[in-house]
Amino acid sequence: MEMESGSTAEVCWSLGIPFLCIRGGSNLTQNSPEGDYRKLSPFASRQAALFTVSLLGELGRSR
Repeated sequence: MEMESGSTAEVCWSLGIPFLCIRGGSNLTQNSPEGDYRKLSPFASRQAALFTVSLLGELGRSR
């Protein structure tokens, strides 16, 4: 897990708060990610946001 989610998870765990970390994308898997990252980042961000909103809707329905 990357640093941001790890620290958030640690705080939630310490406080007894349920949590779920969703990673939207990364540019570290390519040799030279600069162009693709700039081009695909808005799409990846939008898809991660849509997934998160949908997941929260489903979690709200299951209560």
